Amino acid sequence: MKYKGFTLIELLIVLAIMSILLVGSVVALVSSRSSSLTEEGQKELASEISLARAYALQGKTQNGATPCGYGARFVNNQQQYSIFYNTLDTALNCDIQNTNSTYLDYSSGKSTILETKTLPGQVKISNSGDLTVYFTVPNGTVYSNGSSLSYGATKSVSLNNNGTTKKININSTGLVTTSD
Repeated sequence: MKYKGFTLIELLIVLAIMSILLVGSVVALVSSRSSSLTEEGQKELASEISLARAYALQGKTQNGATPCGYGARFVNNQQQYSIFYNTLDTALNCDIQNTNSTYLDYSSGKSTILETKTLPGQVKISNSGDLTVYFTVPNGTVYSNGSSLSYGATKSVSLNNNGTTKKININSTGLVTTSD
């Protein structure tokens, strides 16, 4: 008597093929999620940097006084970043303070954090070191780590999430753009 059906080898081959397809789709799904979280962080961070610049250009007041400038601070290998402003040191005026590197790189103790935010998922800042970008009030001159950006220069903030990398670029005029 002869039975109709599949052999054990045929069933194992079908199961192996289905397993390979399942693993491939799970990997693609995880990669897609990682990429979308990194892109979400990139858009959020670019928006926050643009907001700091807008605050500087409009001379937004804090506690009834106009700060000398607004900035953003990014710490390498961290998920958090801070938006801050520098209050006027009573011994100086803003023109002098905004040309003094002590006040432009977040190290003077005169900085007040406006907000600290966390990037989505496991997205981290992946620069070669810490980075501060600062915009002076009222003209929005761009400083990075205490030095004025020369005309045409660009500073970048890199984000990384499981091998997916995105960048936010800030040029010498304060324009904020994104790239891969």
